[in-house]
Amino acid sequence: MRPRFLLIWLCLILWIPASMANYYWVGGSGNWSDINHWATSSGGTTKHIVVPSPNDNVIFDHNSFTAPGQAVIIDPTIATARNFSIQNVQHTPTFQGGGQLKVY
Repeated sequence: MRPRFLLIWLCLILWIPASMANYYWVGGSGNWSDINHWATSSGGTTKHIVVPSPNDNVIFDHNSFTAPGQAVIIDPTIATARNFSIQNVQHTPTFQGGGQLKVY
């Protein structure tokens, strides 16, 4: 009976989607793949250890850019996010690069 319980428990765990996190862009211009631009809070200094995934919320806000002419470079082949939000962004930044941005 125990092996069956373990198998059922394992199947349930695998069906639960990965947890979602909020990723805040900080530090002005840079590459999407640079984890130093992904903070856990607006203007925060605590950084994520990986770039956003299809399960994560990406947020650009008033703390994301510090001067005119700054850009986010979509440098991987495909950059992903669950939700993509631009809130009160200053300095009119641009998005550049040859990669795709997929928002799920």
